Formats: sequence, structure tokens, C-alpha cells
Amino acid sequence: MKTDSLVDKSCWEFMSLLSTKAPVPGGGGAAAMGGALGVGLANMVASLTVGKPKYAEHEEEIQTLLAKGLIIQDELMGLVEKDAVVFAPLAMAYKLPSITEAERETKARELALAARDAALVPMEIAEKTFAAMEITKRIAEIGTRMAISDAGCAIHFLKAALWSARYNVLVNLPLVNDEQFSKMTNEKLEYWFDEANKLCSETIAIVEKYL
Repeated sequence: MKTDSLVDKSCWEFMSLLSTKAPVPGGGGAAAMGGALGVGLANMVASLTVGKPKYAEHEEEIQTLLAKGLIIQDELMGLVEKDAVVFAPLAMAYKLPSITEAERETKARELALAARDAALVPMEIAEKTFAAMEITKRIAEIGTRMAISDAGCAIHFLKAALWSARYNVLVNLPLVNDEQFSKMTNEKLEYWFDEANKLCSETIAIVEKYL
């Protein structure tokens, strides 16, 4: 059955579309895809650790981390598509006429509503990506040393995805025109930003130690 879903496209098709002036996929979708790649690498390290006698003492925890990571991987892939869906109303709102005062008020109202939704999706991406970074750090600590480089790759993908998601939130906030919403959103982003920096540095230190 034919589908127009972004995540059902081949890698070549997705990249080719991303490179055009098509409205989607864009930064948000790319952030979600990058995050999914990052946590996928962490999941690979966990999968390679499962069942290994050398890591038997961590078997239960690794299984738990893998299960959580696979859920996040699926969620991020879903957010690739969701980001495209919420962008459509925003694109339409931008095209509304703004000649008369009434038209300008209507346009501002529609932009605010659409921008809020457009900001909430990359917020989800950032949240999921941050959770994946926590998982990745622990996998680097107790996972197989044979794939430690992949844990390092994972954390860098995830950091880039979180930063990208953050930018896609910030670009929409001014249009929302809601100080309370913007304040709460910025506080969450600042927390994830600061903690992600620590997680990344700590994970890199672990990886470098075993390379």
C-alpha cells in the first residue's frame, strides 16, 4: 500500500526531500531522526551486551535500559511525522491576508495557535532525546567495551538532536505571544541544555577511557 509517511521513505528519498525547498521534513523532523539514530546506536550497544557472561552482573539493568531505549526510538520516529503534521497549519497561517486590522488580528491569533503546536513537538523531541542521553551514559558505563565507540557516537548524535530541537522550539515561541508558556518552556529547555552538557561530557570521558 502506497504511503506518504516520511518515516516510510528510503534514506535516499528522505535526504533528497530534506535537501529541497519542500516545507517538510525540516529541522524538527531531522532532529527527531537524528535522535532516533543516536538512541538506536545506544540500543545496539545494549543488544551486544545482553547475554554476555562477562557482563552478567548487569544483565537485568541492561535489559531494562534496552527496553526503554527501544520505546524512545519508536517515539522519536513517530515525532518525525508529527513535526510535519503540526507545521502545515503554521504554514497556512503565514499565508493569511493581513491588510485590514481585522485580518491582522485573525492572522496573529491563528499564528499563535499554530506556533504553540509547532513548538510543542520539538519540545517532545528534546525531552525524549534527553532521556535517551541518560540511558546512553549508563550503557556506556556497563555495556560491552567492544562497542564503546558506538556509545560515543550515540551521545554526539543525541546532543545534536537536542540542540536542533531546542532551536525549533525557540523559533516559534515569539509567535505564541504567551509569556507564561514561554517562561515555562524556556525553563525546561535550559534545564535539559545544562544537564545534557554534563551527560555528554561524562559519557565522552567514559568512552575515551576505554578507547
